[in-house]
Amino acid sequence: MNKPKVSVIMAAYNSGQYIEESILSILNQTLKDLELIIVDDCSTDETQKIIQKYNQLDERVITIRNNINSGIAVSRNNGIRLAKANYIAVMDSDDMAFPDKLQIQYDFLEQEPYVGAVASGTQIIDENGTFIKNRIGLTNSDEIKFRILLKNPYINSSVLFRKKLFEEIGGYSKEYEYSEDYGFYSFLSAKYKLASIPKILTKYRQNSQASVTLGSKSRKIQIENSLKISSRNINQYMPLETENVRILVSAVNQWPVSLNGVLKSVNIYKNLMRRYISAEKLNEEQKKRVTKIYKNDLKRIFGGCLKNKMPWIYSALRG
Repeated sequence: MNKPKVSVIMAAYNSGQYIEESILSILNQTLKDLELIIVDDCSTDETQKIIQKYNQLDERVITIRNNINSGIAVSRNNGIRLAKANYIAVMDSDDMAFPDKLQIQYDFLEQEPYVGAVASGTQIIDENGTFIKNRIGLTNSDEIKFRILLKNPYINSSVLFRKKLFEEIGGYSKEYEYSEDYGFYSFLSAKYKLASIPKILTKYRQNSQASVTLGSKSRKIQIENSLKISSRNINQYMPLETENVRILVSAVNQWPVSLNGVLKSVNIYKNLMRRYISAEKLNEEQKKRVTKIYKNDLKRIFGGCLKNKMPWIYSALRG
């Protein structure tokens, strides 16, 4: 097979319930010049059998199996290491791509050489494939760069990125277990533009067993590693103690935080926004975009505080 235009990496662990749909969504892309590298992380269900079936049916499907259960970051890194294309798409083994996803994103990156990664709008579905909602998210590069300081703006299965930049950064870091994608995009945003296409091109399955859905222990690890990444991001613009990082990030993500913590987070956030605007030397239009994100976050922070701390007032205000 000649060098493909796009390499799709699919890490799988006990994904038998959904992986066939995911595989077919890639093989049925309008962009045919691709390879699908599936990394089986020592599944114990029928995942391997399904993978081998498509390996035999379609020469574009390449399969590898880890020697030991190694986790999502190692599995993806192993797959990307084998990738032949200049562009990489990561697809979770229970998510799906709409037929024109890769072609649209490939064309976008070909036309935008200074953009390192491009995401898309996402359709959120439940375990049975039932529609929950559509999520477009931020699409402007300035907005995405500011947003990523405190939280990951991307759903990983929606993204196409340049392999050379992934290699330059060093791949997904095991240091940020369960938040390795947030770590990667944070490092990437420090040097390159990030973008998103305001069109629904991906289906993201929420709360399924086959995806990287996390139990309570894993969720705690994910949150702690997200905080490490956010701390690194924030400290590029102003020094902030770990506890204050926790307060700010918790408030923005609407994780549990005290009323005093909410009030403190507002002052910290305002200072961070001002430092960011100054350091990045933003023009007036860029300032407006960043300020809009800040103001929208404040509405959510105070709304969440009212809902959790004073639900009777929250209900009255909502009518």
